[in-house]
Amino acid sequence: IKRTLVVSNLNQQSVRNDNFNTFRNIPNSTREVFGMVCICLSLVFVPIVMYKGVINPFFAGQDAGIASAAIGRAQPFEVIFPFFKRAIEKDSVYAFAITDAIAPGLIDSVKEYKPEQWDFLIFLKKNVEQGSAYDWHRQTLMARIENMLCREDKEHCLQALEYERRAIELAPTRFQPYGEQYITNSLLGRYEDARQSLERALLLGYAPSTANLFISIGFMYAQLKEYENARAYYEKAGALEPENIDILKSLVIVSAEMGDMAHARERADEIIKKDPSLEASLEEFLKR
Repeated sequence: IKRTLVVSNLNQQSVRNDNFNTFRNIPNSTREVFGMVCICLSLVFVPIVMYKGVINPFFAGQDAGIASAAIGRAQPFEVIFPFFKRAIEKDSVYAFAITDAIAPGLIDSVKEYKPEQWDFLIFLKKNVEQGSAYDWHRQTLMARIENMLCREDKEHCLQALEYERRAIELAPTRFQPYGEQYITNSLLGRYEDARQSLERALLLGYAPSTANLFISIGFMYAQLKEYENARAYYEKAGALEPENIDILKSLVIVSAEMGDMAHARERADEIIKKDPSLEASLEEFLKR
């Protein structure tokens, strides 16, 4: 065994010597060229690695931090989006994580869709779409974006339904996809489907908390002629926005449809106090 080990060590030393001799036999000019190529490559690639791996992530994180702070201060979409876009366009290794962290709050900041937000929302959707195939949350976020775009082009509602279907397949016990499905069906005028989606969402824990959502639900029930439910949701909306005359008008209409003229009159009087110019039209409506 000792003899075998000695022979093995001698063979390894011989190979190393052969390699060294081979390198030593390379002409000096060739070795200098090889050395210069290595230096040039390092001058090219080291800054790229530094830029992609250190500098870019630093500035991307800085922009993402500003966007996050703006979301925390409830700034409008137009204030938050440029920082998010700049962070993503830096093409850092953290782009996916930045989208995960910022996109939900950014979408929430869109209180009411405006046509000038179209390109911004398309950009946002493209980033959310990356890695979304098996992510129910990203599928739901894309449905939310499509629902906003649907207000201008109904084809986007159909795409929203597809995202919602996929999100429900991935997470059947989550209420968020059903909540978005309710909104999509309402936008398409499919009120019975909307009610089924809403009831499923409520069963799973969906708790609408904004006046606009309460108004939307009230409108859906009014279209289904379920006026008692409609009035209940309009009342919730009115509690959040007591100065909103449109909510009070809706309460006058559904109360009249229910035959509760006393309640309709009470709400009409509230409107007249806020805007006396509406008195004649309200009196005409209540006489019908």
